[in-house]
Amino acid sequence: MTLMDETIKALSKPPLEREDDMSKEMAYMAKCKCGGMVAAVMDIPNHKADTAKEVAECIEAGYTVERVDSEEVRTAEWCECKAIDSAEEKVG
Repeated sequence: MTLMDETIKALSKPPLEREDDMSKEMAYMAKCKCGGMVAAVMDIPNHKADTAKEVAECIEAGYTVERVDSEEVRTAEWCECKAIDSAEEKVG
């Protein structure tokens, strides 16, 4: 299962149905200068290298990255400003 598949699976479960491992409750959220979310990656121990790569790509694209509770990712507002258009090409 890919990191993206595991992230989607983990985020789709209610908090009480997720595994007890604290790191599976946390995620890295990339934010635009406007404060809107542009990307999120679950902090899954089996995918440390993939997680690091995704976080590094977001930082290189100029986004601020924070480690947050996965619930914050679910409720975050997505970026709608023009800044995402120019940086989108750098993340991928």
